[in-house]
Formats: sequence, structure tokens, C-alpha cells
Amino acid sequence: MRGLKGKTAIVTGGAAGIGAAIVERFKAEGTKVVVFDLKGAPSVDITDYAAVQKAVEAAGPVDILVNNAGWDMFKPFLKTDPAFLAEDHRHQSRRSMNLLHTVLPAWWRAAAARWSILRRTQDAWAPRARRPIPPARAASSR
Repeated sequence: MRGLKGKTAIVTGGAAGIGAAIVERFKAEGTKVVVFDLKGAPSVDITDYAAVQKAVEAAGPVDILVNNAGWDMFKPFLKTDPAFLAEDHRHQSRRSMNLLHTVLPAWWRAAAARWSILRRTQDAWAPRARRPIPPARAASSR
């Protein structure tokens, strides 16, 4: 994990256990870490879309997202029932989707801006070089 100094990471479930270890490792690399956890300060319920939106906005630009938070009721798998499995799946997918839905739009905008700059650089480079762009590169620049 090198090259992360100055980046911002959101770590869900970062208040304890594996999440806390992830947070410490990022911090050791100079990464600004924002913890989204019910036991965090401030507490963030990642199953609540509005709370996630508010917390992501407060975090500022995010470079890294670690969907680490988990939920479980400790019981043998064969003692679970379909209702429990449905609830577990609902929690799992809602947490990930809330975070991805709120973080990805900014990532797409940033990626589009970088692509646009690269595209302009390639277009400006080709005429000065006075040689044709190789076919593989020409196809990818369209």
C-alpha cells in the first residue's frame, strides 16, 4: 500500500476489528480516513441512504472506498430460515449499494475529466510527431 499519501478513504465498519486494522494501515501511509460505522464518531448508519449521502458530502472528495462493514446473527447456517437469509441479503446489498451510489458519480466525473485531458494530449501529440498513430492507439482514441 504505497502511494496513498494525501488520498481520502472511506472505510465502512472501521470502528473495530478488521475495519480498524484497515484504518490504521491507511493512516500509516498518510491517507485521510473517514470511518462510516454505527460505533464511529460521528455514527453513520450505512443502511440509511440519506445518512450516507450526508456523510459522503461531509467527507469531501473520496479516492478510496472500502466496503468492509458486516452484519450477522451468529447461528449455524443450517439453523437459519429463508426469512433470515432474505434479511441478511437485504442488509448486505443495501450497504454496498448506498455507498457505491453516492461515491461513484464523483469518480465518473473525475475519470471523464482525466480521459478528456488525455484525449486532448493525444490529439495534440499526433500532428507534431508527423507520423500516423498506430492502429491500436487510433482505435482506442475514438
